[in-house]
Amino acid sequence: MPITSKVDHSRLEISSIAEGTVSLTDISDHLLQELQSKTLHYREFVDGRDAIAVFSPADSRSIVELLRKLNAETPVGRKAILAPEGLAYALTRIIEMLSEEFCEVRPFLHEQEARIWLARE
Repeated sequence: MPITSKVDHSRLEISSIAEGTVSLTDISDHLLQELQSKTLHYREFVDGRDAIAVFSPADSRSIVELLRKLNAETPVGRKAILAPEGLAYALTRIIEMLSEEFCEVRPFLHEQEARIWLARE
């Protein structure tokens, strides 16, 4: 699986790593797994520096619609995505802009900035 996670229930946090090619299906499966395990509302740090985005801007919109649907069931916790420069960052930025009304998903190029943002209340 391109996205693996460790859950810290005591801190209500998820630490995930995305490696290799990551598709719309991989992201959808990851989010649905969080919903099923009742951790979707946890804060999440996703280290995607070694990931290759194989989804399109249209797929980014599909991810936003899934987030909107899931958020209607349970709040979506803030997601800090550490992305490589280029396509992956741009696609995550699209998700950020389209979902800002109902959840917080933000791409970062630097880990420290991502972790500081994620730790803020």
